[in-house]
Amino acid sequence: MLDLVMLCKISLILSITVFAASLANKWIWTGELLASFSIQHVFTTLILLAVFTLTYQFNWTIVCAFFLITQVAYLHLASTQSDVIPPTKTTENIKILQFNVWLRNQKSDEIVKYLSNNHETFDLIVLQEVVPELKAKLLTLKKLYPYNTSDNSNKKHGITMLSKIPIASSSSHPLGSSRRHYLVANFKTKAGTSFAVFGIHTTSPKKRYRWQRRNNEMEFLAKVARDFPRENKILIGDFNTTPYSYHFKKLLSKSGLKQPPPHFRVNTWPSFFPFSMLRIPIDHVLTSQNINITHRQTGPNLNSDHLPVITHLEICKR
Repeated sequence: MLDLVMLCKISLILSITVFAASLANKWIWTGELLASFSIQHVFTTLILLAVFTLTYQFNWTIVCAFFLITQVAYLHLASTQSDVIPPTKTTENIKILQFNVWLRNQKSDEIVKYLSNNHETFDLIVLQEVVPELKAKLLTLKKLYPYNTSDNSNKKHGITMLSKIPIASSSSHPLGSSRRHYLVANFKTKAGTSFAVFGIHTTSPKKRYRWQRRNNEMEFLAKVARDFPRENKILIGDFNTTPYSYHFKKLLSKSGLKQPPPHFRVNTWPSFFPFSMLRIPIDHVLTSQNINITHRQTGPNLNSDHLPVITHLEICKR
């Protein structure tokens, strides 16, 4: 028992150190990586608190409880609340599937089969890391999703949209000075509602220079989304960052877009972790203020390192 208590004391000291480092995620690359697992850190603290309480470690229990309160307060502050616009008689509902299919996915037929079998569920599909082989297979779904557009600038990180809603126009543009591109498509529903969707996939921050590149990409996206001449805007894809990142919050504030309420946050990566609480949320959908997120959930594991996400939106005409 003494060995367990000592191990928990060391773990708490390490947890406090990790938390302190994560607060510097604005400036430090590793700080953001640590901040990505903020929820997991809270669960670790809960376990430590239980051990200290059951073993009558009064002083350590007080320290651990105070630390837990600090963590929860930080998560609350990091979760920007979204204003919900009351539905109107002219509200339109749209269901979107977003999915980073993984460029090394050897079972692309399962992806095509899933999209085919569930075609009544989705109005719009936004895919990342679409390689030429998968792109060719997606063309077989044209009867189910009559409209499609793709970013052809990168064979490894291609973005494709499949839609039942007519695409009025679409174009692909560089993410600032990055080698990556984003895909923007303008849609118009049968009821006459127009909206724009930006399909994006930022650089994964595996190293410091890639973290800096991703930050630049997100800053560029904020400006593009803010200046785009359309009232209804949706920014969707693999952001390669969590809501606890300073740079994600900066994207929100600079773009004028909003994220879903915290209870619609879904953990998507890595998909091979057996429990949702072990994964982190890096696949996001941001919307203009008059678009509400009414539901979000993950789909099945389709042999990618990400899980697909299904989002229900309502566009409220003012």
